[in-house]
Amino acid sequence: MPVKEAIDNEEILILAIDVKGALQIMEKMPEALSIFINAPDDETLKLRLKNRLSDDDSVIGKRFIAAKEEMEYSKHYDYCVINDRLDDAVKEIEGILNLT
Repeated sequence: MPVKEAIDNEEILILAIDVKGALQIMEKMPEALSIFINAPDDETLKLRLKNRLSDDDSVIGKRFIAAKEEMEYSKHYDYCVINDRLDDAVKEIEGILNLT
């Protein structure tokens, strides 16, 4: 059980999970730090979904709608990072982790 081991060893554990999973973690472990990573705008989000080249337009449309719905939950997170430029987003997350 890697999560329990990391907690027991007081290690930083990063989980890349969807909103439902994050809300469960927040409920069970309110001391956990949560960071919502968001695209800078709708156009960029659509472009990133399309550039994955793995889905047709109808699937991309459904994913976009799902992503927009998930964004509504960002207010429940401790931090929200706008991923406009990857290097900047990484630095911001590193700064957040250094605060704790």
